[in-house]
Amino acid sequence: MHFGLNVLAQDDFTYQTKIFSTPLLQAGIFGENAQDIIQFSSPEIAPPPGSNYQDAKQKVNKLRENYYKQLNKGHGYINLPAEIKPKVDTSFNGQFGGTSGVPCDNHIAVSNEGKIISVQNSTIRVLDETGKTLLFKSLFAFANGKVIGLTSYCYDPKVIYDPQADRFIVFFLHESKVASNFGILAFSKTNDPTGGWNFYKIPGNALKNNKWSDYPIMAISKEDVFITLNLLTENTDWRVGFNQSLIWQINKKTGYSGDTLLQKVYFDIQYKSKAIWSICPVQGGHEPTHPSMYFLSVRPGDLQNDTLFVHEISNTLSSNAAKLSLSVLTTDLSYGVPPVAPQPMGADTLQTNDCRVLGAIYHNGKIQYVQTSVVKPYYHSGILHGMFSIGKANKVRCTYISTDTTDYAYPSIAYAGSGQAADQASVITFSNVSTKSFPGTSAIYHNQHINLPSLFSDVVRVKDGENAIERLSQSQAAHERWGDYTGIQLKYNEQGTLWLVGTYGNANKVNGTWIGKLRVKDNIGIKADPELILYPNPSQAKTAVGFNLDKADNIKIEVINALGQLVKVCFDGPLNQGYNELYLDVNPLAHGTYYLIVKNKENTLKLSGKLIK
Repeated sequence: MHFGLNVLAQDDFTYQTKIFSTPLLQAGIFGENAQDIIQFSSPEIAPPPGSNYQDAKQKVNKLRENYYKQLNKGHGYINLPAEIKPKVDTSFNGQFGGTSGVPCDNHIAVSNEGKIISVQNSTIRVLDETGKTLLFKSLFAFANGKVIGLTSYCYDPKVIYDPQADRFIVFFLHESKVASNFGILAFSKTNDPTGGWNFYKIPGNALKNNKWSDYPIMAISKEDVFITLNLLTENTDWRVGFNQSLIWQINKKTGYSGDTLLQKVYFDIQYKSKAIWSICPVQGGHEPTHPSMYFLSVRPGDLQNDTLFVHEISNTLSSNAAKLSLSVLTTDLSYGVPPVAPQPMGADTLQTNDCRVLGAIYHNGKIQYVQTSVVKPYYHSGILHGMFSIGKANKVRCTYISTDTTDYAYPSIAYAGSGQAADQASVITFSNVSTKSFPGTSAIYHNQHINLPSLFSDVVRVKDGENAIERLSQSQAAHERWGDYTGIQLKYNEQGTLWLVGTYGNANKVNGTWIGKLRVKDNIGIKADPELILYPNPSQAKTAVGFNLDKADNIKIEVINALGQLVKVCFDGPLNQGYNELYLDVNPLAHGTYYLIVKNKENTLKLSGKLIK
């Protein structure tokens, strides 16, 4: 299956796989024909030839400084009614026994029974839903005696709950030297994470090319677990020492049973003979995907880009037919390296890293994803939310979640809907900071229906910061490490309930960990009439007006008040045959009930619908 209109020439793009257990699976080389669609639409920030991540970061920071010499302007999404704003049900301190590592690398999973696993650098903690600790260990103590060659240097943990098996899976990394680097993969033996686990070592230098593995991202399908990793050169900065990305496909059943893992690794994942940097698996929203698994990548070190790589592994590992393919899409908003984020009172700035895809979900043929990005014109760090339909889109619809006063970074996303086909609800959590507010954790609700635009709630602050984060000396790093990633998961047996974990600046100027339980409910109507779509309705700012025409025609759309008086003509002109979508600014209207009247060129009534402001 291919996702876009562009395909790749075989000499431009290759995938390879390496098998680490039997039965031996055939891999092959995949690829098709396509143009290089990477573009720089703003020449004043296009990188010069031979530039790298560090050049991009310095330039975007300078652009931000220059912007603040000009007039500030707002930008971003439209706030919508309070009914769809997430409600913070429960929240509590997620740290236990000392302080976190640098950065804290928070992640979370919750079972249907209400058992929570919170992991961070470098601990694992099991809690109940009241915040009571049921188990707390360092990652080293968690795996010690189960994994040969283990030392206390364990980091980058990820955790996932499998709602079908009712089990947990944990992955983390060990050391950053080629000779001693490996991954630890653990499967819970039961649904009780305080009980026994099956542990496995995943090679860090899997290709025997003198590289080590960093920055895991994990997701599951119905049969397999997928782990993506970045191979780095030893003794170099992770932002400039990148070699290539790997995808591990591992059969879950063998891990749950404690058998020898059935697994393979995909490598040499390239576009135009250039390795694709950082690959994010797409987690099934309401349930795990089957049999395919999808993955997303961007150009994370670029100042500005609009390319999205969409990978697919087409089948399960046990099928002996799993193949990896790629398509290339274009985003309708550009992304780029974000600037560092200032803290209040002249405290150290916070590192926002690059603009890699950090989280993605799949539901009913559509993928949503999030990444940190620079947001112009004021050059803040913000969140880019993208959405597209598998196999149907050549453009990715994007929205910036941003303000002109606050920096947002490190987003993660989880499905938040009912499981119905048209319900694309999600919640995004992310870190926030400004020159007037200490680092904290926030969340925002999103939904999208039919062919209408995405809508977003106001941002809700789950945890306000208590102080700045200042842990590193200038000799250690130019900027403080903020957190690298956050975590959020739908509680699968409780509709509209999500658990998240993020970072905040605590009273001791240390990266704190905060856990929160959110509840969401979308009370905004979708249709006012079977044939005329008005969304959102009621509306506070802008409403989409959608309808089908059986032929091209000159169309007039009138707004009529409850007394039958013409308030305004909001559109008068030609429209094409098929589905048409227009946007009505309702800000000038007084609160009340109105009717939208759609007429053709003969002034004959075609459609009508009720609109509430």
